[in-house]
Amino acid sequence: MKPFLKTLTYGFLLLLLLNNNAASQVNDPSYILTPLKAKYADSTNPKEIVLVFKHYSKSGQIEKLIISGKLTYSLGDNSQEKTEILGQGTNKHTVAIFGKDVMVKSNYVYDLIKDNPKFSTDDNVRFIVFTLRNLTDKYVDKMTFTYGLWEPLDESKRIETKYEIPIDR
Repeated sequence: MKPFLKTLTYGFLLLLLLNNNAASQVNDPSYILTPLKAKYADSTNPKEIVLVFKHYSKSGQIEKLIISGKLTYSLGDNSQEKTEILGQGTNKHTVAIFGKDVMVKSNYVYDLIKDNPKFSTDDNVRFIVFTLRNLTDKYVDKMTFTYGLWEPLDESKRIETKYEIPIDR
C-alpha cells in the first residue's frame, strides 16, 4: 500500500474510533428540557392534559431533535406509573414542536407560556408540546412525567428525566 493511502486509511480509522468513543460516552443529555406549563382541558372531548416544555441545546447550536415515543406518567398522589408509546395501543396522545415563532403558529400554546419567566424566543429554543388524551375524567393538581429525547450524538441512547409537574385548570 502506498504511504499516502496507508496514512489516510489509519487517519480515517482513528477518526471513526474517536467518533464512536465520544458518542458512546453520552451520559448526560445534550439538551435542557424545562417544563413551562401543564394545563387540564376539560372543555375538550376527550379531556386533555397539555404539557409544554422548553428545549434548548447545551451547545447553544440547533441540533437535530429526535423525538422518542416513550413516555411515563402518574397522576396525583400515590398513583401507579404508566408507560405508553405514542401511536401504539389506544392512546391518542400527540406531540408538536414549535420554534421561536410559536406565537404565530399556535396562539393557544403561546398564551399558555408567554407569562412564564423561563419563556424565551431565542434562536436555539424549541417548544415541545405533549397533548395527553383520556388520562383522567377529573382534574388532578399534579403529575409526574418521565421523558427523554434520543441523543443526536448517539442515536441509540435516550436519557430520561423525571419531572414533577403542577397542573393548572
